[in-house]
Amino acid sequence: MRYLLSCIALSLLVWCSCSSMKKQSQSGAKNSDPLAGTSWTLSAISGFEAEKTPKPVTISFQDSLRFSGNGGCNGYGGAYTLEGSSLKLGRVLSTKMACMPGMKTENKLFELYTQVDHYRVSGDKLSLMQGEKVLAEFGRSKKDQK
Repeated sequence: MRYLLSCIALSLLVWCSCSSMKKQSQSGAKNSDPLAGTSWTLSAISGFEAEKTPKPVTISFQDSLRFSGNGGCNGYGGAYTLEGSSLKLGRVLSTKMACMPGMKTENKLFELYTQVDHYRVSGDKLSLMQGEKVLAEFGRSKKDQK
């Protein structure tokens, strides 16, 4: 009986994984994701003077529609949706270390992520935008430059 339950559980796990991979590959075929696999370093937050942070402020986009980075102090991540140039960054989950200076910049960054509705890439510059307003600009990380 125990063996049968284990086989059923394993079968369900494999089925769910394959189903999820199929959905991702089908959505990837319909919409190629130009952000996937890119990494960026913060260069400016509009209307805000960024503090010197212990670590560079970064954002990276993975193939699995996940984003992650470092807010200057804490590592963070979340999910994103992309349709054309429309970009929505989901709720940010982060570690909770306190850094001084750096927390004001990190908090501002996480706040503006909730306002992003689209993006623009021009050369080695990523602009996160809300309407016509540029919220933040990032430069392509050195490891991504070709």
